[in-house]
Amino acid sequence: MTRTTGIYERSTVAGESVEAFIPLPLPPTEPPLDLSGHLAPLLARANESIRLLELAGGLVPSIEWFVYAFVRKEAVLSAQIEGTQATLMDLLEVEASGEAPVDADVEEVCGYVDALNFAWDHLGRADGLPLSMRLLSETHARLLRGARGAQKQPSLTVNRVIELLDCSRKAVRVLEAAGIERPLERKKNRTVVFEDYLAHLRTGTELSA
Repeated sequence: MTRTTGIYERSTVAGESVEAFIPLPLPPTEPPLDLSGHLAPLLARANESIRLLELAGGLVPSIEWFVYAFVRKEAVLSAQIEGTQATLMDLLEVEASGEAPVDADVEEVCGYVDALNFAWDHLGRADGLPLSMRLLSETHARLLRGARGAQKQPSLTVNRVIELLDCSRKAVRVLEAAGIERPLERKKNRTVVFEDYLAHLRTGTELSA
């Protein structure tokens, strides 16, 4: 039986007719998932990998120091994608000195660290924000305080992008191709859909509390 994963709906945006894919809720029901047969050994391998990861996590002497190192390494690598030349040693030297960074590249990496720590702090507090669009937007806003992003606007909505681009047909086509556009008559834009996705990711984890 062929599985249907969603439907296409047509709508009109800025005078342009576009098609958007609407995924069906998870888990699939028609037909339901069959985890026997050739999927069984794959599922067993996945469970074994998770078990090994849990065992490795138990060997970490200090989760705080692990997160400290991971956050800074990730900040350096993410900033390098944007073209910065700062290294992990540059970042550690600035933090050890206690002084504000002078180099623009190091300042940008520090912005990544600040944004990651902000999100990590909220996820670790009972009164903090959950994994959500609000948390991502506020984290993004902190990220853009850096040397290059101070004048940028974080988390633009699809409607705002279309307004800024004067509702050009080319812009609508780009949004559709990127999988961002949603039918307006459903009164459910892409941000809300992403919230549903995040909620699904939280299910069954300590983030769901």
